[in-house]
Parts: sequence; C-alpha cells; structure tokens
Amino acid sequence: MSIAFAVIGIIVAVLFGLIRLFNMDDFEDFIKSIVMTLVGCVASWISSWLFYGLGELIEDTHSIAVSNLNIRKIMENKNAAVTNFGDVNTPQIQMNSNVNRQAELYQLYSKGVITAEEYQKALADGGKA
Repeated sequence: MSIAFAVIGIIVAVLFGLIRLFNMDDFEDFIKSIVMTLVGCVASWISSWLFYGLGELIEDTHSIAVSNLNIRKIMENKNAAVTNFGDVNTPQIQMNSNVNRQAELYQLYSKGVITAEEYQKALADGGKA
C-alpha cells in the first residue's frame, strides 16, 4: 500500500506541476512549478517510508501478540502438568511430552520452518502434528 500511495502522490505532483506550467506567466512561475513538482514527488516518496514503517509495526505487534498467546497456552499446559502430578487420569509423562512438543512447535514456528496455519493446526491437534 505504501508503494501505491507513493506512486499516486508522485503522479498527482507531476500533474499539478504540468497544469501550473501551462498556466505560467513568466520564468519565475516556471521555476516555482518545477520546484513544487520536485518537492511533491520527494514528499510522496518519503511519506511512503512512514506508511511502510507503520505497516511493519502493525505486523510485528500482531506477531508478538500471537507468540505471547501461544507461550501463555504452553505455560498453562505446563502448570496443569505440575498441578495434576499424581492424578491417575492425567499421567505426568504424557503431559510433559505434550508440553515439550508444543515448545518444539513454537520454536519451529518462530524460526519460520512451519507457517502460522500449520502451527495453529498442530496446537489444535494437541501438539501431535
């Protein structure tokens, strides 16, 4: 989107510069129209950096939120394994292996080996994928 905004801004700046060129009265208006066109193009280009940076911040914040949520789920499962120790219905070995598998899945996801969809599907399957 930032590229589209930059291109649109540059086109608008060039169009306004051309319109001003056709309506000029003297050489001073010619110089002003060229300067306005150049300043408009540069301003559009620089503002596209700001839009791109904002988009990156939004994506990174979302990624951090997803990671934190997954870490919280892993920690809750780990806490469940500790509190259920000795319970006949939830064997400790099985709970620990699930927590370890979820931690492995998170590492694969954070390294980019598996996609977010694969990671979420594996978690939904109980960390067995």
